[in-house]
Amino acid sequence: MYDNSTTMRYSVRDFLVSSLLLWIFSEKHPLSSAKYAAGTFVQLLMNAAQAKDYVETISGLDPGLPNSDTLFWRLSECASLDLILQEYKKVVKRNIEDVKGRIRRRRFIIAIDETHEPFYGKIKNLWIHDYTNGVKGATGSYKYIVVSVVSGDLRFILLVIPIPKISLEKDYYVKELLIFVKTLIPIEIVLLDRGFYTWGVIKVLQELKLGYIILVPKYAKFKEWLKKGAGLHEHRGKLNRDKTTYKISTYIAVLPDYKGFDWVFATNIKYEKIFRHVRYYKKRWGIETTFRVQDEVKIKTKSLIPEIRFALFVFECMLYNLWQFFKGHVPFRRFVNILFRRSIIKTAVFAVIALLKAKDILDDKGPPPDKIYEELIGKFGYIRGGSLH
Repeated sequence: MYDNSTTMRYSVRDFLVSSLLLWIFSEKHPLSSAKYAAGTFVQLLMNAAQAKDYVETISGLDPGLPNSDTLFWRLSECASLDLILQEYKKVVKRNIEDVKGRIRRRRFIIAIDETHEPFYGKIKNLWIHDYTNGVKGATGSYKYIVVSVVSGDLRFILLVIPIPKISLEKDYYVKELLIFVKTLIPIEIVLLDRGFYTWGVIKVLQELKLGYIILVPKYAKFKEWLKKGAGLHEHRGKLNRDKTTYKISTYIAVLPDYKGFDWVFATNIKYEKIFRHVRYYKKRWGIETTFRVQDEVKIKTKSLIPEIRFALFVFECMLYNLWQFFKGHVPFRRFVNILFRRSIIKTAVFAVIALLKAKDILDDKGPPPDKIYEELIGKFGYIRGGSLH
């Protein structure tokens, strides 16, 4: 499959263009100019993803690609957060429809979680949270709420929503995520971390008639139940919203000292054995693995504009989802390397040429960078038996 790396590389680039970014970078867009084709913007993002570097740094190394200013102008002027979100929904819906027939699963386990993108600047805006997650040098972070399939070895990012610092209640975003997912696939169960244990979230889950398991903080009442041993207890509460008081109830499943940990969950599922709640909940860790893997192609930027940040994060999600069709054969990082091998070499060649010129080792009288690159490819165009042409 991977011997034909060039075909895969360009088919993936074409897919990214046609799927998500054409509406931003199309020459027909009223705010765009016809100087650069849509594929050149995607190639620039591919280069940044592979290098795990700032778009501003990668930009300019290849004169055939647009610079970061042009890319960011397109993103900030031709797109909005809502437009990016709606277009990503269309892409995911089409992808899910394409693979449904190949998946022998009637219902899917999904997980919802938050992820933070470190911010290192001094100037902040309404989208930058104070949370740093202990990242060295970080002064804040951009926050996203994500829903992903975590059934078996299936991992697919279904939707992502950017969260401003002054935001709505969590149940508002959970509801938006779940309503969309219900249009795609039948849901077996929803798994959530303790940060989502609120009566608002439970109300949404119950209204949508979905099974759920939520890890719960060990409040004093729940500690008393833990002392009594494994069991399922009814728990009631109230939610005040829009001048209305809602009475809500759920079950609290407790399992003391199971594999060295005391477990407490909010759930509406009555398993005969409480440890089954733990087994299901552990599948939620699959979404955290997704975040770690996605970090392998982190596209960095110094921009504070939320549309730019969100578009770059969505691009990473698309790369991750594409990898799901190949991951049984190659790790994610190598998948990206295979896709963009020639562009990596071209970027490196142009970087070396720029460095040599800056140090006056190479003058402007020599061959142009494109000519040097083509000669190198012609002479050394085969790596590990695979042609770069």
